[in-house]
Amino acid sequence: MMVFEEEHSLLIDHRKKELELKKSSYRWEITDEKLPHSSHFKDISELPAEIHYSLSKSEEVQYKKRKIYSELRFKGLAGSHKKWKDINDMKKILQSKKTTLSEYVSEHWKKDDLFGFQILNATNPNVINRCSKLPPTFPVTDEMVKPFLEPGTTLKKEMEKGNIFLCDQMIMDGIPGRIKDGNSLHVTAGLCLFYVNPERKLIPIAIQLHQQPSDQNPIFLPSDLETDWLLAKLFFKSSDQTEHQAVHHLMNTHYLAEVFGVATLRCFPTIHPLYKLLIPHFHYTLHINIVERKTLLGPGGALSEFCEVCGGVLLQLRQ
Repeated sequence: MMVFEEEHSLLIDHRKKELELKKSSYRWEITDEKLPHSSHFKDISELPAEIHYSLSKSEEVQYKKRKIYSELRFKGLAGSHKKWKDINDMKKILQSKKTTLSEYVSEHWKKDDLFGFQILNATNPNVINRCSKLPPTFPVTDEMVKPFLEPGTTLKKEMEKGNIFLCDQMIMDGIPGRIKDGNSLHVTAGLCLFYVNPERKLIPIAIQLHQQPSDQNPIFLPSDLETDWLLAKLFFKSSDQTEHQAVHHLMNTHYLAEVFGVATLRCFPTIHPLYKLLIPHFHYTLHINIVERKTLLGPGGALSEFCEVCGGVLLQLRQ
């Protein structure tokens, strides 16, 4: 029932008091006006029961943790600090998780067409754009990419046909890397040019790892030394994953959902049709985000190796 449909004074008063209670129970925390606001809760023990994990959900999470830990212990990986030396070490670890796709990737991960495939089919597919004009920060010439295009065509002609695409990591520019063991970790703000060849495969044809071209910031090509070209792709893909984690996963999924979740909990009485429609989608949002802030982004968390980079990307969004 909508508020304007309510007639009984007792029910109107009850609705008013419920909203007052909700607004005192669910409060905003504003760390920066240009970033999404969050809930004020610091620990899951502070959460009201209705948005806390249910007993069955908690048991399910603990069961999965125990199962994963048992598997790691069985494989000798629990607490291990050994480094993987090659792809075969990873294969041994992931033997029970093999799929047709994972097997193909493990055999073809160095190939350019798989690199292009992953841009469209991996975790961050929305950052590639059709390119009709190169940005001034990416001075790729016809002579550079001619060997990778069809005979008789040019870069300009392929742009006009709509066959040239660009990934530009401008958002990463100027973000300092985390200091580890006295050294700064590398963070790229690259540009990658792609070509849709006659086989309809998306392949990279030029990579620049930083925004401003210079002698110390060359354009890498598929005709370079195999190791140079492979490293250029790895650095670019690593930066792509950092951007995805900070912007499209944390910001645009978890944190944005929390804004709508807190607003729903604060602004609608439980009897409201919109509350009933929305609340199933926000059931565990606050619980998950609180745990994530501690276990992933907190000191010693799983993402602590590049959390400063993630924070830098979020700050770049404010500009």
